[in-house]
Amino acid sequence: MARNRTVPAALVLAGVLAAAVLRCAGGHLVTVSNRELHEADSLFNSGDYVRAKRNYQKIRDAETDSTVLQEVQYKLGYINVYYNNPFGDWEEGLREFQRYQTQYPNGRKSEEVNSWVTLLHSIESYHSGFNTSFSQTKDLKTRSSDEARKVQSLMEALLKCETVKDSLIQEVNFLQRKVADMEELILKVQKIGTK
Repeated sequence: MARNRTVPAALVLAGVLAAAVLRCAGGHLVTVSNRELHEADSLFNSGDYVRAKRNYQKIRDAETDSTVLQEVQYKLGYINVYYNNPFGDWEEGLREFQRYQTQYPNGRKSEEVNSWVTLLHSIESYHSGFNTSFSQTKDLKTRSSDEARKVQSLMEALLKCETVKDSLIQEVNFLQRKVADMEELILKVQKIGTK
C-alpha cells in the first residue's frame, strides 16, 4: 500500500520564501557576491571607506564572476581617488586602475579607467617635479642659511677688527704724543746743555 506523501506546509513556505529572497526587484538572482558588493557599496556611500575597501578586496579575492570582479576592481581604484576619502592613496588607485586595464582591457569601465590612469600619471609627473623643485629649494635655503652664517661671522670679525683698529689708533696717538713730549724734553735738555 503506497503511503500518501505530502510535503509539510512549512517546507513549502520555506521554499517560496527562499525563492523570493533570492530574487531581487529586477528578477535577477541575488548571489552572495552581489549582496557583499551591495554591503561594500553601502559602506562606501556612508563614508566608511576603510571597511568598504577591505570588503571590496575580500570580494576580489574570493569572487570568480568576471562581471562582479570588473566592478570591484574599478571600485578599488575609485575608492583611493575619491575626493572625500581621507584615507585615499592616489598611487594605490593608479595601481588598481592599471590592474583593471590589464585584466579587463575592453571592460565596461575601461574608458573611465583610462581617463583616471592618464590623470593620475599627470599627477604623478607633477608630484615628482614638485618634489624635485621642493628638494632643490630646500637645498638652496640650506646653502643660503650657511652663507648667511658665514657673512654674519665675517661681519663679527670685521667689527672686532674695527675695534682693534680703533684701539691701535688710540695707542698710536698716545705714543705719538709721548714721542712728541720726549722730543720736546730732549730739545729742552739740549738747550740747557748748550748754554
